[in-house]
Amino acid sequence: VTERIARLVKGARVGKAARLRRQPDGFDLDLDAAVDAAIALRVGDLPDERIHRASGKRARDVATVILLDISESTRDRVGAATVLEIETLAVAALGRAMEAAGDAFAIRAFASCGRDDVRLIRLKDFADRFDRTAMARLAGVRSGLSTRLGAALRHAGAEVEAIRAHRKLVIALTDGEPSDIDVSDPLDLVEDARRATLALRRRGVDVFGVTLGAAPSAAVFGRANTIPVRKLEELPARFSELYFRLARL
Repeated sequence: VTERIARLVKGARVGKAARLRRQPDGFDLDLDAAVDAAIALRVGDLPDERIHRASGKRARDVATVILLDISESTRDRVGAATVLEIETLAVAALGRAMEAAGDAFAIRAFASCGRDDVRLIRLKDFADRFDRTAMARLAGVRSGLSTRLGAALRHAGAEVEAIRAHRKLVIALTDGEPSDIDVSDPLDLVEDARRATLALRRRGVDVFGVTLGAAPSAAVFGRANTIPVRKLEELPARFSELYFRLARL
């Protein structure tokens, strides 16, 4: 599965077509280069013959925040591993592939204890390498507290908004519906997360969900932007499937 993720991410072509200047051959003239060459000829210098423009391979130009749910329910065991352990393995596999491909990404873990205590743990910043230190932070997260998803999405969206990139993504990995100790009706938090998703999309940030079990994820992310995972052992492959789909949009 890890090799498959690496192949998919490395082969993805994300971003705008690159326009290459000062090329020896191309589809039209690079006017600045042509003027420089004409000036060189006028003064008796040897002109640079690279006076064309050409289209190159599409530049990888995507920034992503991976948002990892570490609420109390991720402590549940499935066979020999907990939900959180399987989640972190999937994130680690994708992170290694994105690092190898040179994609810009950050990883945040989140949990909450009421509206005034939403916790985001910085596992990897955009400027960091996904090295042993970052992987140790990921492996060291522990389950606990609740799942105030809307607030976590807003924080993650604000971070990726500040990054210069053609495409900006938030990918949330969660094992249950939003909930918190100060909200009696979980549907209120589902609606809050849905509003956060829509607000980010209006500002140019695409939000996608990878959800475990029967969480009402389509209500939050939209049916087209949700990948449900029924069996935990499928999670790494489904994670790669999502990134593959996003890279082709």
